Amino acid sequence: MFRVIAAALVLLFGVAQSAQARQAAPLPPEATVQANQFFTTLQEGRGSEAFKTALKDLMPAVGEANVDAGVMGMNQLTKGLGSILDWSVFRVNVDSPNVKQVTFLVRYEKLPMFYTLTFYNPGKGWRIVEIQGNTISLARTAGYLGPVQ
Repeated sequence: MFRVIAAALVLLFGVAQSAQARQAAPLPPEATVQANQFFTTLQEGRGSEAFKTALKDLMPAVGEANVDAGVMGMNQLTKGLGSILDWSVFRVNVDSPNVKQVTFLVRYEKLPMFYTLTFYNPGKGWRIVEIQGNTISLARTAGYLGPVQ
């Protein structure tokens, strides 16, 4: 009986420890550095630089004009939210050997915003290949953030 209870405790502790390990490290270290650089640069008010640095590997294929248009749209989306207070991993959407997609909760002074970053490793290291952002749309609809321009 004691052995059964001991084995069950070891199993439960191991499962809990594995779950903690998955939550603590949703991204490889190289991708974590890139995400933190992106959000730190955004926090410093250098949005254009944040996006261009994060997406530098895609720039030749996508074109700088398209990245600039995306940055303008994101600036419009975040206009009126205030400064970034902090960010954290909200959810891991995709966790495969070569693709990681993670949604971050970014707390602005007025409202939260969710950024979903997709990372890809073609065998040469991790890189950001997509950035999506959205806020709670009801806040804008209700006039909290002012009219959409």
